[in-house]
Amino acid sequence: MPNHSLLEEIKSKKIKFNGVSSDSRSIKKGNIFFAIPGNEIDGSRFINQAIKKGAAAIVVPSYSKERYPKNTTVIKAKDIRKSLSLLAFEINKNNIETKIAITGTNGKTSVAYFLSYLLRISGKSVATIGTLGNSVLKRNKYNLTSPEPIDLSKQLKKIGQKKIKYLVMEASSHGLHQSRFYGMNFDVCALTNISHDHLDYHKTINNYIKSKMILFKDYIHKDSKLIINSKTKYIKKIRSIFLKFKNFPNFQIENFIFAISILNLIGFDPRKLSKSSLNCPSVLGRMEYVGRTKTGGKVYVDFAHTPDALKNSIVESKKLETSNVHVLFGCGGNRDRKKRPLMGKIASKYADKATVTDDNPRYENPARIREEVIGNLKNIYKKNEKIHYNY
Repeated sequence: MPNHSLLEEIKSKKIKFNGVSSDSRSIKKGNIFFAIPGNEIDGSRFINQAIKKGAAAIVVPSYSKERYPKNTTVIKAKDIRKSLSLLAFEINKNNIETKIAITGTNGKTSVAYFLSYLLRISGKSVATIGTLGNSVLKRNKYNLTSPEPIDLSKQLKKIGQKKIKYLVMEASSHGLHQSRFYGMNFDVCALTNISHDHLDYHKTINNYIKSKMILFKDYIHKDSKLIINSKTKYIKKIRSIFLKFKNFPNFQIENFIFAISILNLIGFDPRKLSKSSLNCPSVLGRMEYVGRTKTGGKVYVDFAHTPDALKNSIVESKKLETSNVHVLFGCGGNRDRKKRPLMGKIASKYADKATVTDDNPRYENPARIREEVIGNLKNIYKKNEKIHYNY
């Protein structure tokens, strides 16, 4: 269980404050400033700036040996990220009744979308927070699947003020590892699957898995429901239900079934929920049907950014269509380089035609990214080659 030692120390030192901040650029007079050591920038560099702006106190890691200006109230925290989250959620309390968290490599956004859809057609008020942003406040300030704790706590407080009773939230491995929502307890914690991703950050697959598992250790209460997607188990559990879909690939049908299984854990009747399957819209950017080419070929958009997701998209496209499948894809810059050749091999193996393009190269050379994807493969095209299709 989370402890509130930082809050106790603030009270014992009689520190008067009006908020918290980890960004010296936006800090206000009377805020407590958290000097968080980041992957690229160390927050301790901005302590003097925070003090000049009137910070009520400075929180630093317990190992810090820096010297600070006189008359500055300094608090040392054993785990500064957890301390920030605890204080943020203590200040910005919310009254959302039921909270559901979903983690996993692929499928988080789809399962969250289906849960929201099923809750809404059941007459429940619901908010989702994840890759597609905040469904109620219509925002994603820093373009993060799991927002930073100060931002997230403020969002949840506003959601609660709107009398919304259900929250469905995507829990990314980065968010879990960085304790961005430490102090929250979820009524349901769900895992969709785990495959290769984010090794640029986690370094090893074991570290990646450990980050995912934090959800089931630090974010539960005594009555929390835990659910891990097992195709056989959950499809068998509700196999008597009749489901019908329009243009849904198998992996999205499995995500829909998983969403029903989650709601079944907290008292919803799967038979009633199943009646809504035919009218369920596609998830934005997840095997989303967007139209046809001039020659009649169907066009789908899918946010497949891992080897496993790319394979699923291509394989399911072939099941949906009898024609050849042409995949156009890319890999992001300054991210996991190990998955690039894997995605190239998958596209080459499973698609009838494959073309590599750019996908947010960030600070990397786009040409180098494409070369790493293609490697020695012969039947895959680069964006800058002149290829003519009858579109």
